[in-house]
Amino acid sequence: MRRLLARVLGQGFVPGVKRSILLLVAGTVVISAVGAGSARAGDTTGTLETDSGDFVGLIAGIKSHMPSQGSNGYRVPTAGELRKWETAIQVLQAGRLSDAASIVAAMDYKLVEYTDQPAGALYLIFMEQEPITRGWGTYAYNPNHERNIHIHVDHPVFDLNTYRVGSSAFRELGAEWFFMAGTHRYANPNGESDMARAADSVFQTFHEQLLSTETVALSIHGFSPAAHDPPISRSDIILSAGQTSSGVWEVPEITLTLRDAFVRRGYATAVAFQDPGFLDLSGGINPQGQYANETVGFGHWIHIELTRSIRETSMEYLKVVDTLAGFLGPVLVLDKQLLGADTGSLRPGDVATYTVTMENVGYGTQPDNKKREFVDKLDTRVEVVDVTVTSGDLIVRNGNVVWNGSIGPRSSETVIIQVRVRASATGRFCNRAVAFVDTNSDGANSATVKSNRVCASVG
Repeated sequence: MRRLLARVLGQGFVPGVKRSILLLVAGTVVISAVGAGSARAGDTTGTLETDSGDFVGLIAGIKSHMPSQGSNGYRVPTAGELRKWETAIQVLQAGRLSDAASIVAAMDYKLVEYTDQPAGALYLIFMEQEPITRGWGTYAYNPNHERNIHIHVDHPVFDLNTYRVGSSAFRELGAEWFFMAGTHRYANPNGESDMARAADSVFQTFHEQLLSTETVALSIHGFSPAAHDPPISRSDIILSAGQTSSGVWEVPEITLTLRDAFVRRGYATAVAFQDPGFLDLSGGINPQGQYANETVGFGHWIHIELTRSIRETSMEYLKVVDTLAGFLGPVLVLDKQLLGADTGSLRPGDVATYTVTMENVGYGTQPDNKKREFVDKLDTRVEVVDVTVTSGDLIVRNGNVVWNGSIGPRSSETVIIQVRVRASATGRFCNRAVAFVDTNSDGANSATVKSNRVCASVG
């Protein structure tokens, strides 16, 4: 998928671009409600346009044009229109950009090729043609995402600056998708325009089409302490995994470990259903949460409520984004095995094979940084015969096997090392492989992970 879109986008595509202290992002697809280009309502040609600017600023501009409270500016999509969006999503992911543009043009949206400055990352933007008559929202896809994370902003107008928190998180985390509602939550009556309530929406359609067991959606919300009693009023951040439509709830491990990460940064953080007194802000009736919990299980949709003081200043909400980046980074697990021989009694001249599997069980990519990502320093009683990997670069020198490369989220890489026992070898020997991890996407492998200890005897 990443190679396909790179070919489609051509020379403007900038793979592996780094941005800020957290970012590894390039080639983003944005589906949005207002903005660049010159197409007008009624244009159904599906032509790809071009523009450039700042992504977070673009999102701020989209928010400023949204239909307001009581405007009746949201139009409920028909079942047929939702099916068209399902097709548009599928076509977009297949790299058929002209076809995707044509599908959405028939619904007053257009496709814009947008370059995010100053990093030069390329975005594709589906924008509702002005004047805004549908208010179906903004959806951004990053084909070179570093994390299998989806960012949701259900109430960009009602919840102060959540659109800034969400768009910053999308960019800085190198997240896969960004969703933002297209109107004030109370633009229409009866919850029609509230994406945290409306089940038959384009917002919900994107969620249902894109969620999987490999992804986590972070739903960004805001609360005012003055509107609540303790303990909510004394809290900074409230987390929840929501409920099912029948009211079943769980507290998955991801919410507890994320709570601990925020607490370490100095935030008073609670988990609804775990800590008493927080059910009012648990997101239990949110249709995205209910769908996730009923289809892929708890822990793939996390409701995050931020107090107003966090959202008021960029210093504070970027601190939250930084915490998320550290928590949702790569997590490597190493497993080493010795195969092809009776490891309890090797003999001189025997050929055996070490396999070392590096599995990234986290939600962020382990990038190919300047320094090594893996080293296996073999015992001097064996000599290397052959080493194979499926990707990356190998260096074999003086019994050291060094690998440089990247491992995507929920992916793995296996290093296969064939060795021969030296003629002079005797006794028992053991070793471990070591991986070096970039835990916060700053371009440096700052953490070390060791494999299990593997031993063999020569006799």
